[in-house]
Amino acid sequence: MRTFILFILFGCTFLSAQEKARGLQVRFVAQHLPKGLPEVVAASEEETSEAFKIPKNNLSERFKVPAREFVLQTASPVKPLSKVTLPESGTDFIVLLVPGEDTVFRAIVLNSKNTAFRPGNFYLLNTSKETIVGKIGTTQCMLKPGEGEVVRPAGARDERFYDVLLGIRDGENSARPISSSRWPLSKRTRTYVFFFNDVSGKSVDFRAVDEFVPEEQ
Repeated sequence: MRTFILFILFGCTFLSAQEKARGLQVRFVAQHLPKGLPEVVAASEEETSEAFKIPKNNLSERFKVPAREFVLQTASPVKPLSKVTLPESGTDFIVLLVPGEDTVFRAIVLNSKNTAFRPGNFYLLNTSKETIVGKIGTTQCMLKPGEGEVVRPAGARDERFYDVLLGIRDGENSARPISSSRWPLSKRTRTYVFFFNDVSGKSVDFRAVDEFVPEEQ
């Protein structure tokens, strides 16, 4: 009888874990990709996803993952790339993959349905060793190393673009410029901007990835 009860309890626990994982969807994008990276899978103790490629210039399609905690690894031969932990609430996520210290990637998880990250907004992620300061339109921002922030810019010119100034903080009241440009205003995209140390390690570069979303009514 005791064995039967333990079997029932184990079965309920297993079903509960499956229930929690049901419907989980993740899209991926990488700041940089190792050369020749093959297809990858999301693997838990009980299950492994279908194999897929990680993009860097756009978000991937949505892939079902087996659990809220899984290991992103190469499909064959198996090599762990990053551990990913999804929040307890929500079923639709975006995982930003940035270079890790002890692993190939470090996973930054965002809820795709985050109402604070709206069409026309920018998500700035600073993986460099410097403090980034900037001005998008009339909206100022500052990101310390490792920080990420949603920026909802104001002050677009002719409702078409923003004047953008970006720099590296250099002292209390000064900054070394890294870019002066114009970013288009779009009501149909959310944009992810990665800041990172360049190859020389002496300066900071950045790049942007757009996500196309429905225009707000």
